[in-house]
Amino acid sequence: MNEKVLDILAKVETEYSNCDTILVFGSATTKDWTEQSDIDVFLIDDAFNDSRSEKKYDDIVVEFQEDNFETIKKHMAEERGNLLHRNLSNMIATAMVFATKSPDKVAELINFAKEILASRFDYNDEDIKMWRYSILDYLGKAQKDIQRNDEIAFYIDSYYVLQNALEMSLAMHGSYMPQPKNLAKLLSEKDPDLLKVWLDYLKVSDLNEKLEILNRLKSR
Repeated sequence: MNEKVLDILAKVETEYSNCDTILVFGSATTKDWTEQSDIDVFLIDDAFNDSRSEKKYDDIVVEFQEDNFETIKKHMAEERGNLLHRNLSNMIATAMVFATKSPDKVAELINFAKEILASRFDYNDEDIKMWRYSILDYLGKAQKDIQRNDEIAFYIDSYYVLQNALEMSLAMHGSYMPQPKNLAKLLSEKDPDLLKVWLDYLKVSDLNEKLEILNRLKSR
C-alpha cells in the first residue's frame, strides 16, 4: 500500500479512535492508486447508521461510508443470487482490514460477503426466451431508429440489446455483474464472443455498421 495512503489512514484511525472497525477498499489497496485518486474507507460501528461523507487529508479526498455490522449483513443478504447488484458484498469481500476491535465479527462479515458472491443466479428456460426476445425486439427498434434518423433512440435501444445479451451471458456462465472496470476481463474469460461484439461495436461510428455488428447477437 502506498506510503501516503498509510499516513492518511493513520490520521483517520486517530480521528475515529472510538470506531470499532476501519476497512479500506478500492484503488487505495492496490498499486493503481495515485494522488489523483481518492481513498475509500468503510467505518463500521454499532453506533453508526448508513451514511456517506467525505473529508480532505493532505489534499487527498477520503470517501467515508458508515454503517453497523447488522445492517451491513442485512443488505448483503439482499444481494444473494442477484445478477446485477452485489456491490456491497464485493466491497466487503475485497476490503483490507486496517483496524478493528472485533476481529471475529469482521472475519464473519467478510466470509458472509464471499458466500454471497459465490451464490448463483437462478434462471430458467423462460428467462432465456425473454432475453432472446428482448435482444430481437430492441434490434428491430434500432433498425427503425436508423430509418427515422433518430440517433439518440438508436443508442438507447442498442444499449438494451447489449444489456440483455450481457445479462443472459452472466446467468448462463454462473457469474454476476462485476465492477465495470473488471467486466472486460470477465468476458474475456467467460464469453469472448460477446466481448468481441462489444469491442467491434465501439470501434465504428456509422450507425448501420453498429447495427450490423449487433445483429451478430441474434444467434445467441
